[in-house]
Amino acid sequence: MCWKEQEDGSLRAAQVAGNMDSDAIETLSMDTLQTKLQEVLEAEDYEMAAKIRDEIKRRQEKD
Repeated sequence: MCWKEQEDGSLRAAQVAGNMDSDAIETLSMDTLQTKLQEVLEAEDYEMAAKIRDEIKRRQEKD
């Protein structure tokens, strides 16, 4: 995990997934999605976590 220094000197986990869009998420395997979900949660990137969670749920409902 990468850490980024905040303006106040505290450390915060840097965004892991970057600007991954929905199209990129759809191409990832389930294993990779699970790993990325954990990474973005640790990085407190909750918007990306929700997108990944939704993709996992969509695939599970499809099966």
